[in-house]
Amino acid sequence: MNNFILDRKSTVDDAIEYARKVVNGDLVAAEYIKKQAANFLEDIESNQYSETFKWKFSRSRAEHVLAYCQLLNFVEGPQAGTNIVLQPWQAFILINLYGWMSKAEPGSLPGKGQFRLDGVRRYNRALVLVSRKAGKSTLLGALALYELQHAPEGSQIVTMATQREQAKLVWQMSARMQAVSDPRLTKGFKKTTGTISNEDSWNRYTPLSKQSERLDGLNIRMAIADESAAIKDDNLFNVVTSSMGNQQSPLIVHITTGQPGAENGFFYGQLDYAKKVLDDIIKDDRIFCMAYQINDGDDWQDINNVIKAQPNLDVSVKKEFFEEELEIAKSITSAAANYRTKYLNEFISTTDSWIAINSWNKNKGKVDKTLPCYLGLDLGATDDLVAVSAAYGPDNNGRFHFDSTCFVPEAAFREAPKHVRPIYAAGVESGKLIVTEGEVRDDAAIREYIRKLSQTHEIREICYDDWSALTLVNQLQEDGYEMVNIPQNMKALSPITKEVEIKVKNGEIIHDGDTFLAWQLSNCEVYTDLNENIKVRKGRDRACKIDAIIAFLMAMTRANINKPKSEFSWFIPE
Repeated sequence: MNNFILDRKSTVDDAIEYARKVVNGDLVAAEYIKKQAANFLEDIESNQYSETFKWKFSRSRAEHVLAYCQLLNFVEGPQAGTNIVLQPWQAFILINLYGWMSKAEPGSLPGKGQFRLDGVRRYNRALVLVSRKAGKSTLLGALALYELQHAPEGSQIVTMATQREQAKLVWQMSARMQAVSDPRLTKGFKKTTGTISNEDSWNRYTPLSKQSERLDGLNIRMAIADESAAIKDDNLFNVVTSSMGNQQSPLIVHITTGQPGAENGFFYGQLDYAKKVLDDIIKDDRIFCMAYQINDGDDWQDINNVIKAQPNLDVSVKKEFFEEELEIAKSITSAAANYRTKYLNEFISTTDSWIAINSWNKNKGKVDKTLPCYLGLDLGATDDLVAVSAAYGPDNNGRFHFDSTCFVPEAAFREAPKHVRPIYAAGVESGKLIVTEGEVRDDAAIREYIRKLSQTHEIREICYDDWSALTLVNQLQEDGYEMVNIPQNMKALSPITKEVEIKVKNGEIIHDGDTFLAWQLSNCEVYTDLNENIKVRKGRDRACKIDAIIAFLMAMTRANINKPKSEFSWFIPE
């Protein structure tokens, strides 16, 4: 059996066992579900006992949230009026959000009397991507009532969406749940047209949208973004996030199915970031991600892959439903797009990620810097990140070696968005990122770096794009370097982009495994035109840089051309 199907209430042990079954392969699961489950098991079995690990798992807190939510009643379907029974995957989400606490500020434990959610919880952002009909509204409705009952006095809980009616869906689920459940669970609650309040603690729960009359003066403890991928207005997220600044332990929960065009939205950027954390590219132990979706390369027409996107298969929705929908999708193009987006949580786009991080990581090794060196300069804007990348080689096995050093003005480093600061710090620590004084690019520092590099390395050519930085290019030419103009356009870079992709897959691009450079590789999207030319470009999040990779492609253009000819090249006809 692939699913737990319980006729009893889920426990903390059920949730932990769910993680074990996922990791051991006893349950079919998506790639990033496996990674999150593996991280959890490592943290709970080992890391929490380390003095350097900031968090500990409070079993009593985890038990408390499961007990409360499962004393509330279902409000729709054949189970309406009976106690909620959480599935182990749902319990796993809740025990992570409420069980992990700061060792420094763990807060009080549940006991007799009124319990308050004090202390600092580990996760302040949670992302759940899950197929339709998975019981999202029930889970969220219960979660909001739990916060309303147990959050510190004066807390504000909101459901959020672009449109008011969407924002009210989960709120209305909570209101109905309160009405049909044991009144002792919601003692002191009062419902008005647009608010449920806990008069005993002055906690408030309201729906929030772009249409709300007031978006200022908020002091939100928990925000629930239902169908988060459909929210196009970044400002709504920014307002909510900024309103959480005074909270000791805020939490924003994104829960959504796939949405057409969502690769251009706020949620997709957050999901991409969370996946980088799970891929160990970025260090951030305060984001939790459960991405139920088919894996890259999975056959969307294989009905057996549905379970990866729908963990409630044969619980809240039957397999026969998907079989019928799939048959329609196979025959109608528009239905296929809807099936893949809504039921498999695919993000269908004209762009795709360029090189899988797993393929990249397999190329980790010792970079041989004694080989002939070709440099690429991606100098871009004067007030942003720039890169000097090296392509060394080829070596005796025909492999090329990659290294890069990036430069950023102090002002840009200081003002970098919060979500990229940790990776910038990692770049500084590894020496791959150099912070220069002032607010603009320091050409003198770049020139001096190249001069010192040439004292120990055989620099044969330096590649540049004459769109910018001609002054520096002229100076380097005066210094005696062979300068080669490589335009950063599809015509010039498409051939080498395809060649480098093949070489990475064949293990022929060696790098030292630096996380700052791997982060830039993971930010690369590839666009394909009608003639199958390709171009690497950054995604929607402009803070996610790719300069080191573009500079490397420029360098590889010349390194690949100038590689020694095969001794049998005479046999190849002109």
